[in-house]
Amino acid sequence: MNLIADYDHGLGVYAADDQLGWDVGGLGGEAPLFFSILDVRIDEMLRVLWAAHDDLFRNVASGRPAFDMELAKSVFTSDNTRQYLSAFLHRCHHEIPVVHRPTFSVETASTALLLAMVMIGSMFCAPRDDTFSARRFIGIAEEFIYNQELFTRHPRHFQTRAAEAHPEDIQTVQAALIIAILQSGMNDIQTRRRIRVQRHPQLVAVVRSLDLPSSRHRPSPSWHEFIADEVRIRLATYTFLFDAHLTLFLAHPPSMSLAEMTGALPSPSTLFEATTPSDHARLSAAQLAAPPAPLSLSHWVSGLLSETPWPTCPSSPPSAPHLYLALQALQAVAHTARATGLGATSGAFAAVLRAADRWEQLWRRADVDADKSPADRSVRHAFLRHAAESCWLIKKQRSTCFEFP
Repeated sequence: MNLIADYDHGLGVYAADDQLGWDVGGLGGEAPLFFSILDVRIDEMLRVLWAAHDDLFRNVASGRPAFDMELAKSVFTSDNTRQYLSAFLHRCHHEIPVVHRPTFSVETASTALLLAMVMIGSMFCAPRDDTFSARRFIGIAEEFIYNQELFTRHPRHFQTRAAEAHPEDIQTVQAALIIAILQSGMNDIQTRRRIRVQRHPQLVAVVRSLDLPSSRHRPSPSWHEFIADEVRIRLATYTFLFDAHLTLFLAHPPSMSLAEMTGALPSPSTLFEATTPSDHARLSAAQLAAPPAPLSLSHWVSGLLSETPWPTCPSSPPSAPHLYLALQALQAVAHTARATGLGATSGAFAAVLRAADRWEQLWRRADVDADKSPADRSVRHAFLRHAAESCWLIKKQRSTCFEFP
């Protein structure tokens, strides 16, 4: 059994694309205006890919490969690009929900974000000549995204508060996270190593410099303020989750710490996916009657780890996505305890095991609740399906900690 393949974030292709629609992301049906805008954006993407290719091979003395513009134009047609975007918004969004679909616009999205969405969307389309050819441009797209000014900016030029981050910077972080997740799933050792040792540390440094891990919602926000705050919260959360997955699958030391995750947890997807201000107001009012979410990931997991007595049957368990975040935080703590040798010489692993037992109690309740609502299960993040196995793995690390002190 190939556990990594079984857990993989889903770079598998689909047999048919006939179920893809144009109902989200302003993909515009057959409107001529939409295609004229899309053609302009495609020209922008082709230009930046060509420039990034030249930068990538600038120091190659001989045998420098030429940028295949003819192939690029055959891949980035209007119809193909719209289909790739639709595939991202319909098939990939639930795995990486950091883009607000109802307000996404091809016209206003940054070139970096648009390119990242197109690239990963092509991997979620049915196998065709163009989708296979698109893979040749993913590495160049990565090069372009990680050479944005945000990644070369001096630290003193960063904002000090997440709410003050420029929208263009936020879109660059969205693009960087999406393309890193895509590349981490490629069956290429050099690509995965580059993501692990070069790109991911760059991403974490920028997320930290923008103070995203402490992001919270403003009091009584407008719809657009809520969206902006929620995107920042989700970027911090899914960067932390990506970091935890690198630890889980590749034994890569955590680059983000649990202690810095002091911001809010992501809001329910139904609230984030509200399509109008009135829908958002209605759902926000309904959310007030729901049990409050944990204060922060750091605060919540610290409670799981503590020696304070725990209720045997909590009445309102957190949501399944929040529970999975807590589990991956425990995974990172367990890895650190084992890697530093603390597990065999201190109470570190005793605390982790206690937290894992408490987590299982909550998960059983959350899983039962999900069974009562099939709609929730149908859009469940791919990793959530294996959460119980991940908890088993955390407990198993205790024995290996003592076997290999």
